[in-house]
Amino acid sequence: MLDLKTHELLNGDRGTVTISIPARWLKRNELAAGNTIHLFEDADGWLTVIPDTDVLAGKLKDIPPTSPEYMTILSRTFYAIQKQRIEAGNRIAMNVRDQRLTEDEAALLNAHLKVGLHAIEKNVKRDMTRVLEPIPIYREWFSKIRGVGPLLAGAIIGEISTIERFEHISNLWSWAGFGIHNGVADRRRAGEKSHWNPVMKNIGWKTGKSFIKLGGYFRLAYDQFKLEEVVKNTPCAAPLDPAELAGYRLWLPAGDGTILTKDVVPGIIKAAKKAGNTTIRICRTDGHVDNRANRRNIKLFLGLTWMKWRELEGLSVSEPYIAEHGLAGHTIVHPAEVLVAEETLQAEKKAEKAREKAGKPLEQ
Repeated sequence: MLDLKTHELLNGDRGTVTISIPARWLKRNELAAGNTIHLFEDADGWLTVIPDTDVLAGKLKDIPPTSPEYMTILSRTFYAIQKQRIEAGNRIAMNVRDQRLTEDEAALLNAHLKVGLHAIEKNVKRDMTRVLEPIPIYREWFSKIRGVGPLLAGAIIGEISTIERFEHISNLWSWAGFGIHNGVADRRRAGEKSHWNPVMKNIGWKTGKSFIKLGGYFRLAYDQFKLEEVVKNTPCAAPLDPAELAGYRLWLPAGDGTILTKDVVPGIIKAAKKAGNTTIRICRTDGHVDNRANRRNIKLFLGLTWMKWRELEGLSVSEPYIAEHGLAGHTIVHPAEVLVAEETLQAEKKAEKAREKAGKPLEQ
């Protein structure tokens, strides 16, 4: 633990401090008297030190705090640290399960993770919240959408940078990895270079999961999409091609059949050929159905974000393709409707909590 002997506050927007510390601590951390460092304090009062020459500090110090690059570095740093913390926690749990570590040793290691990595995560989040406050698209849109916190909002704003470069909603979908080409949804294929931003696609899926977890308008939209995808999941005839079958479920009249993994497919094909069949009937797995509903929800959110952002920037906002061509079965939603719905849902939730607190029965 760092022994802070004396300190003197100096001018600085981030609370610059001069501190005197033991020489042995400086040597152990490869620092010298007069070096600039960044101190991060967690909720328990523990301090984590990052030298000013560190990659994170070095990249951030000369960048305007409201620039897209600043937010991109912050968000990517946060998720990289979070990933390392989770992986380290999983390794600790695995070693306890395999009896390589005792419970006490695991508790000590987890405490180190909290003191170090978790403390940095907390401070990155706090910094992101601060820099987002003056940005119109955050104030007028992201901050009012349940499930989109400062880190996701900052990640999206940072990666997109400027909405002016996306003339149509479809341009944004394609760049973010949620487009459709030749009637097929974008996905990675062996030997082919992806034409989308992989970081943004990952952020999109994170946002979709957050909607499902935290509720709000986009949770209701997801639930509706899920119902529609379940209804659409009817069996179809597929050729006896491993690439076409892997990942689906074998359809049987009596109920759900085997999930067609890569190990199972060869035996299924062999049995079908032996029976004189050229196709077999398959349907989507529950995971497929869920991903399709989630993907539609993410596209809805990105499309509405595109509309609101361009509106705030004073740019032209064209109607979606389905509105211009009158495709059946599609409903056009606008950002203003979503904001009203979110406000209504929040009011209902507060009223429900108030009734529960007062011990009154809920209205039917």
